[in-house]
Amino acid sequence: MAANESLRDYNSRAQRRFVVVLLAACLVLQRFGFPSSGTEISIAVPITAAMSCWYLGKGVLAIDRTRLAIMLALVAIALLSFNLQINAPLAIVTRTSVPSLLFWLGITSVAVLRFTTPMDERVFFGLVSRCLSWIAVCGIAEFLAQFVGVKLFSFQSFLPEKYSFEPMYNVVTPATAGSSILRSNGFFLVEPSVFSQFIAIGLACEWMNERRPVTLSVFLFALFCSVSGTGWLAVGAFVLGLTVSSSGRGLAMGIMFSCICALAFFVIGLVLPEATETLQSRIGEFWMPGSSGYLRFATPIMALSHIFDQEPFAMLTGMGPGSATTLATITYEYGTGTPGKILLEYGLFGLIAYVALILANRRTRAQTAVLMPVLVVLMLGGGYDHFPPVLFPVLLIATIANLSSARRPEKVITSRLSGNPETVVTGPGAADLRSKTAMA
Repeated sequence: MAANESLRDYNSRAQRRFVVVLLAACLVLQRFGFPSSGTEISIAVPITAAMSCWYLGKGVLAIDRTRLAIMLALVAIALLSFNLQINAPLAIVTRTSVPSLLFWLGITSVAVLRFTTPMDERVFFGLVSRCLSWIAVCGIAEFLAQFVGVKLFSFQSFLPEKYSFEPMYNVVTPATAGSSILRSNGFFLVEPSVFSQFIAIGLACEWMNERRPVTLSVFLFALFCSVSGTGWLAVGAFVLGLTVSSSGRGLAMGIMFSCICALAFFVIGLVLPEATETLQSRIGEFWMPGSSGYLRFATPIMALSHIFDQEPFAMLTGMGPGSATTLATITYEYGTGTPGKILLEYGLFGLIAYVALILANRRTRAQTAVLMPVLVVLMLGGGYDHFPPVLFPVLLIATIANLSSARRPEKVITSRLSGNPETVVTGPGAADLRSKTAMA
């Protein structure tokens, strides 16, 4: 019995350590990498790989057999696509990349991991919320500091370019064209849009866990400081997920959460009118050529339509790894995003296998609600299937986290027996929360 209790304590501590270190590597060290064959590899890759191997050996992590089977199918599909492009090349493809294939399969394989024993969802979401709330506070401080002449938006003054992801992203971005106000990137993160997406995830985790007013307010204010629309898309997806996953209470919870967001929009609009006006104006970017919204959401559809009109069979087989960003017949700037890139490079079957890999998990109700904004970030936020600092936290929440739903105690009864009162906790979850309080 004592040995089992000791093992449970070790697993619990190790799970918490894994969550915190992974999030720190992906958030605080997000801009850091090291050069490798003409590009940078995120520092989060070796840290996550080392932790995963260590905890697999210790039995804290295990390999999920269902997701392993899906991963092997994805490997086979990717190799088939690469082989077809080598032996029957398409004229539209200017290059394929073996390093791109190996790197993508390597970082995607993290999805096969899971916690060996279920982790209390309150502990898990509490850790995620605290880590992201700290990033939110840093982002707010960064945003407000510019109004007193202190601008801390870039690390270029001390971080050599070859060890930085900053040249690849819009790290320093004005709120509007010509504006002197800069959008917050969370101090550590690569873009305001990435900051807003993580804040949306943190907001969802906090709502499904403690719902502390101060923490919720910090997340909402940080979301406005980013002046980014993709974070609000993730918030909208959370409202949808909350409604679907919460049975009869879902609609009421969704309305309550929406009202809080609307109230925050109104209040912050009084303090930072430029931020709210910019967010409202960005709704029209979906149809405005040259805007970030148009590049992110409209051009992938245009590119896919153009390519598959010329090469219909490529929809099924793909065009090989690394081909999506250098297509010969597209003369305009276009984005692909995660679904578009996988569809172009590995075909429809590759995309189906990838989505199945993310979805194949048994989740608690709270985890299901948070899954919706997580999927929006991965699929619509950008090409994050190749960017570990965003991909790994997504996989942590969606697949690795094997959670247990522990209900809160129903009531607390204070009894006074023989002059020695004690607090007796009853209801589900009471075993984890028993406490005795001596009173004079």
